[in-house]
Amino acid sequence: MMMQTTCTTPVPNLLFDVYVKELNSSELKILLIIIRQTLGWSDKRATSGRKETDWISGSQLQQKTGCSRRAITSAMDALVKKHLIKILDQEGNFLNDPEKRQGKTKLYYRLANTVY
Repeated sequence: MMMQTTCTTPVPNLLFDVYVKELNSSELKILLIIIRQTLGWSDKRATSGRKETDWISGSQLQQKTGCSRRAITSAMDALVKKHLIKILDQEGNFLNDPEKRQGKTKLYYRLANTVY
């Protein structure tokens, strides 16, 4: 039986080769959701042919990961510090610390260049 490639999400090998043993379960879940919400979607406008950035709400992250808000916030901070993800506002400004993210209504997520 042959699998269709349209039903798959490309996951960077570096995640398996290096980071899977370094991430806790919340960090891994969040990272996988970001990968699914970005690389898991085709985007003909992107140079890679895949979506590069996506707005993901806190409630979506809770629903998709089963993690609490506190666990999500902690995982986000860790993933940013480990240079695995970037968090941006609507204008495309990087929000690299929690204080910059406070009060923002929409946060956009993307993989950092170190991942792929």
